[in-house]
Amino acid sequence: MRPTHGKKRFVANKEFTDREDARDLFKSKFKAKQSLDEYWVLHWYGVGGQGKSALSREFMRMIENMRSLETGMVPRVYASARIEFELQRLRQIDEALLALRLQLGKSGRFQFPSFDLAFARYFCLTNPGVDIRKKHPELFRGESELLTDILELGNIGSGSLIPGLGIFVKYGQKLSVRVREWFERADDPELVGMDMLEPDELLKRLPTFFGIDVCSAFRAKPELRCAIILDGYEALWRESPQANVTTLGHRSDEWVRLLVQQTPGILFAILGRDKLGWEKLNPVWGPIIDDRLLDRLSDEDADQFLLQIPIKERNIRTTIVQSSEGLPFYLDLQADLYTDMLNAGESPKPEQFGGSHPDILARFLDHIGQAEELTLRLASYPESFDEILMTDLAAEFLGGAASLDWHKLKGRSFVEAHDSGQFRMHRLMMAALQGKEQTERSVIFQKIHTYMLSRLSADLPEHPGEVTTEHCLRFEACLRHSRAQNDFSWENRHRDVFERAGRYQLLLRYWSEIYSTSLVELGPEHPHTLTTRHNMAQQLGNMGEHKKAYDAFKDIYEIRSRPDKLGPEHPSTLTTRANMGRYLALVDDAASASADINSILLKWTDKFGPLNGYALRLKFYLLEINSKNGPDFDVCLIGVSLRADMLEKLKPQHYYIRELDALLQKAGCDLPPSE
Repeated sequence: MRPTHGKKRFVANKEFTDREDARDLFKSKFKAKQSLDEYWVLHWYGVGGQGKSALSREFMRMIENMRSLETGMVPRVYASARIEFELQRLRQIDEALLALRLQLGKSGRFQFPSFDLAFARYFCLTNPGVDIRKKHPELFRGESELLTDILELGNIGSGSLIPGLGIFVKYGQKLSVRVREWFERADDPELVGMDMLEPDELLKRLPTFFGIDVCSAFRAKPELRCAIILDGYEALWRESPQANVTTLGHRSDEWVRLLVQQTPGILFAILGRDKLGWEKLNPVWGPIIDDRLLDRLSDEDADQFLLQIPIKERNIRTTIVQSSEGLPFYLDLQADLYTDMLNAGESPKPEQFGGSHPDILARFLDHIGQAEELTLRLASYPESFDEILMTDLAAEFLGGAASLDWHKLKGRSFVEAHDSGQFRMHRLMMAALQGKEQTERSVIFQKIHTYMLSRLSADLPEHPGEVTTEHCLRFEACLRHSRAQNDFSWENRHRDVFERAGRYQLLLRYWSEIYSTSLVELGPEHPHTLTTRHNMAQQLGNMGEHKKAYDAFKDIYEIRSRPDKLGPEHPSTLTTRANMGRYLALVDDAASASADINSILLKWTDKFGPLNGYALRLKFYLLEINSKNGPDFDVCLIGVSLRADMLEKLKPQHYYIRELDALLQKAGCDLPPSE
């Protein structure tokens, strides 16, 4: 027994340990003179729990230290940015690039006029009715005059579309001096035609606009050094390894390679679980990427880490070091256990530590008590959380909001804070706790995922014209909870809205996840796997990746047409062949594609009739191909007639009709009302 008022709480002193080789390499590269036509990519990889995120944060701390020590007549300017792909929002191309732009702009003291303009246009095109000034006020602060000038000169209101370079021609003399000077230098061919780009085209080019501004900053500031740190790289494909490299030739990190290509002179440090393998896609990456396997901590370094806490008992340190096997996650977990014991007035003993990794986790959970274990289990459900969400969850499932010890939860070593105000549980802990929940409390497991799904999907739109970027993020967050319950009906109900809204990047990620699971569980030639690949290929085609779409459909056709599969005359085989023809026409051989689709149309109408929905789709493909034949082909006459036939079979908002309308509008046709 002892009085509590005089007791001094033990606080563990956890300092970054070891990784001297990694730190020395990063520092030497960052301080070296990298020419403006050089590409440097440092890549550390290794299994989870090795402390890669801690290393990435250490790199940022090192740069901050260099920045504070820099002196001289012309001091070097150290610009740095770090993003962690474990955060769902930062797996979106536009959000990730915006985060990098804001950090580099602030630390390097330079502007991003090309990127800001392109980002703002993309935002307004994809977020109808949302005021960019309220959503992204950071783009209008300080010396960022470009967007402010555009909004004021164009008399553009809340939620309006921000114009591209055309506004500078109209209002050039009224612009601020700095903005006018930028426009006069903005002769890069990539900037010309920005006004004409569709949203997906703008999104694909955002890394290029980012690169234009970085290269301009390098030319204006010879003393500038830049580093971009990308952590949790494997999260780009949502823990589904097969979704990264697919037979579609598309990778979730394609935009990252473009970003590196467009920003020579920047040092990139990438941290993840697996080798990048970029050289397999293009040998030019071979000499650029410096791959480094991140070894586990040595016993000496792990012991030094524990001494700093301090854990003075050698026999306890030895037990912890040996059982952790050099993985910082398990070192941290046992250091937490040691700290809890001291603060509870206990005397830690060696036998209370060690064992296998599951043993370490089980012992930690046993020791913290039921109340905190239930809190941790609850925190393993959301991808990320804040105090408001955890308070609501506690009120719903822990018997009351007062049962939540928020300060203790956010202080755990496996809970990481982010600049956004959100917190995230370490993946190893999250996976372990979710596994326990599903096994030990299956009914509660379903109820909590149902609650999260209902909470996140409450305001998802029903009309494609209302879909915003925030809704896309919400939809992807919902998938985690619907799939935990095997509730695919929820996905099917909501997916259509995003498809009709043209959110093809989102849908490609969606189908890629399903494909990766199907590939492992069912095999590459299973009908479900092929259907999923078919849907992925369709999204690639929608995004303008016509060659990749054609190659994908060709692969699927070669399997489906085999006698031991569906055979050449099966409707699914014919639809695949028709899609091959469509994209063959867009890539290369329109005449051959037209003839092939005509032959498919004859077979289809013989079997299903001329007004069958897919027969009408085939007629649209032919119209699309023949519309490029010039004035001799009356697109409007044939197209309006086809549209009338479609409206007899399909709803006006059906994507067949939407694509036809877009083609007719492009051709300058007058469209009658749909209803």
